[in-house]
Amino acid sequence: MPQKAAGDVLQVSAAALAGVRYLLGWIKVLRDKVENRMNAVLRAVYRNGVFVPETGCALPENSQVELIVQGPIVVPPSVANPQERARIRKRVVERMRQNPVPAGAPRFSREQLHDRR
Repeated sequence: MPQKAAGDVLQVSAAALAGVRYLLGWIKVLRDKVENRMNAVLRAVYRNGVFVPETGCALPENSQVELIVQGPIVVPPSVANPQERARIRKRVVERMRQNPVPAGAPRFSREQLHDRR
């Protein structure tokens, strides 16, 4: 078998990858059983500082769980009154007009604006 150098691509068949995924799945199942963990997806509503499940669950009282929150991407506005929102929008536009970007200001590239570190 020839030696592989750093950066060489290792070709693996789809069947081999499927076998590895299968084994990794079983390793996770066994690890969860050893650690006595239960994996379930529950839907809940956050109300008055508490997550209230929408369905029942078979957990003993005072069980500790790991909570992964996948909430709405859009956050509702803190100001709901339409007149107040219009007043705020007007103030923002006025401030933008009072402080225009100078004509000779440098223009940033997309990469500079979205610098990911």
